[in-house]
Amino acid sequence: MAYYLVVGDVIADVTHFGACRRLAPEDSAVPIFSAVETRVTSGGAGRVFRQLHELSPQHTRLAAYLGGDANEAAVRDLVGHGASLTEPLLVSRAGRSTPTKVRFMTENGLVFRHDPPCADDLYDDPPAADDVCRMATAWLTGLPQGESVVVAAADYGKGALAGYYWQPLFDELRRRRGLVVYDMPASLRPAACPPVGRNRLVVKMNLDAARGLLRGASPHAAACADLLLRKVEGDRSPFALKIDAAAAATVLYELQVCVRSTLRAAELEAVVVTLGGAGAVVASGRQPALTAVADYPFTERESPVYPCGCGDVFTAVLAEMLGHSSGDDRLPWTSLTGAVHRAVHIATHFAGDLTDIVVPFHKVFPYRSRP
Repeated sequence: MAYYLVVGDVIADVTHFGACRRLAPEDSAVPIFSAVETRVTSGGAGRVFRQLHELSPQHTRLAAYLGGDANEAAVRDLVGHGASLTEPLLVSRAGRSTPTKVRFMTENGLVFRHDPPCADDLYDDPPAADDVCRMATAWLTGLPQGESVVVAAADYGKGALAGYYWQPLFDELRRRRGLVVYDMPASLRPAACPPVGRNRLVVKMNLDAARGLLRGASPHAAACADLLLRKVEGDRSPFALKIDAAAAATVLYELQVCVRSTLRAAELEAVVVTLGGAGAVVASGRQPALTAVADYPFTERESPVYPCGCGDVFTAVLAEMLGHSSGDDRLPWTSLTGAVHRAVHIATHFAGDLTDIVVPFHKVFPYRSRP
């Protein structure tokens, strides 16, 4: 049995669905967007929690902050829906804003995205921040001894995981030999690094984050990452991408060095880099082995494939799968590669699902009965 705790930035994803049927000639002939429907969904740590709750409904918690704004009720309802056995550890902060992403969608796909600035920093008050950390640490301390524990840290660079007040949580996790699955943001300031360096650690990032991390450390590896990006962007057909193994191996080797240095990671188990529609690559933290994970074909849809939320689903499935092996002193290589394969498969099936429904349990584990 494994227990899961999700921490990090809960994002309010606001999507306006509509159409652009005419232009406004008085405004340089820009399209006029006419909204038909608006939906508010939970992204970031909220999406990771919802997917993990679907996979392990009785043993998953979410510890996070919400701003006391117009999106609070909708996001709180989404992350708490059907989760009576796993009541989220949420704290609302009056006068603060939940990080929000606003998207405008038409039948042809995404038109544009707007990220409203937060009037006040949601995480700028350490005494208040201590409330969530204290509740999460108390929950972790109260778990039965000997059980596997995985903390999924969804970091969007907003500051949710920065600060000394998370240290007791990760110290308790280290005492239990638990595992951290850390979704690393594209831009991570040294002062905003979470205190995960002393824990067993699996770091997941996208290719843009990998390029940013390598750019200042290894120009050669950064050039290899640029090569991979050109390959990913240049060929959209399923199974057609031929990953340059030498370039991928160089990127992953240098990434392990950079991650250890940036996070001061003493027990780095693995680094996983997602490649969008091309799948993912993974290297073990203790051996320079490499696996290239081929993408499964996107399901044929009338509407364009929309990747919003795929990274969060990937993180959730990766954490759930690794939870079954986290009790081992070291993650078996076969368990690691199997978890990445499954995460790619499920995230691909999720792509374009604008109904905001989590991937059902039986699609993730068709060979296993639901507990």
